Parts: sequence; C-alpha cells; structure tokens
Amino acid sequence: MEFNMTQATEALLSAFRLSRMTQKELSQISDVPETSIQKLFAGDIREPRFENFARLAKALNLSVDDIIGISSNSEVESLRRENELLRARTEAAEANERAAKAETAAKDIVIDEKEMSNNRLYKSVIVIGFLFVILTFLIVGILIYDITHQDRGWFQSAAAYYYTGIGWIRDYFL
Repeated sequence: MEFNMTQATEALLSAFRLSRMTQKELSQISDVPETSIQKLFAGDIREPRFENFARLAKALNLSVDDIIGISSNSEVESLRRENELLRARTEAAEANERAAKAETAAKDIVIDEKEMSNNRLYKSVIVIGFLFVILTFLIVGILIYDITHQDRGWFQSAAAYYYTGIGWIRDYFL
C-alpha cells in the first residue's frame, strides 16, 4: 500500500469532524498551533510535520498506523464510512427540507388563488345585491307613484297600452 498524505489528512479531518471538537480544543489537547490545524484542514499545508501529525492523531484517539493505512484493522476506514454516511444523511435531510419548503410554497400559492377567487365571488355577490336593491327601490317607487297618481300612473298607462294593442290584434285577426 502506498502512503498518500492527502488521504491521511482527510482521515484526520474525518476523525476531527466525528469528534465534534473545535479546532481550538484540538489545538489545546494536541499542543499543535491552531493556525497549523486551520491550514492543514484547509489544504494549505500539503506535507505537515510528522510530529504535529502524530500529535493530532493521538488527540483524536487514532494511531498513525491507522491513518496512513499500515494496520490491518483500520479504524480510519470506519471513520471515513461514518463520515460519508453522515454527509449523505445531511444531504438527504437538506433535500427533504428543500422539498418541504417547495411544497409549503405551492400550498401557499393555492391558498392565495383560492382567496383571490373568493374575493372575486364576494365582490360579484355585492354588485348583484346592490343592483337588486336598486331595482327593488325603482319598483317600489313606481308603485308609490301609481298609488299617489291614480289618473296617470305608469302601470295604468302601460296596461292600457297593452290592452289596447291586444284588442286591436284580436279585432284584426279574429
């Protein structure tokens, strides 16, 4: 097996993430400067000093053998798998959260459309009711006019015209 420092650094990073320590805490436990830890995990240091590497491994309860892949029972592989599983679960949770937000937004749009439809219906009912009230007042006004002016009421004039017309048609055709 060939030694790969990038993989070893990734193994340290995986173990660090699973430990849920801060970089400051790791620095205090391992006696490695915090800036060195930051640079190592950021990828700015490609070849860390072996002494610092060993201290970080010990602080994370790992052996250097496990990290560089010498030992046959590698805890680092299980840590890598756990880290990948954790990352996959996190991505799935984020995808579910995005889907839930999209579903909520779609429901809000449907609710808004229903409210707008209800508002249009309400306005239509108001207009129809208003027209009905106006028509009612008009009819009542005409009736009052007919009652007060019996000799020339609107209904009496219309009825006389109607009956006159029918009488003429009846006389002409029959």
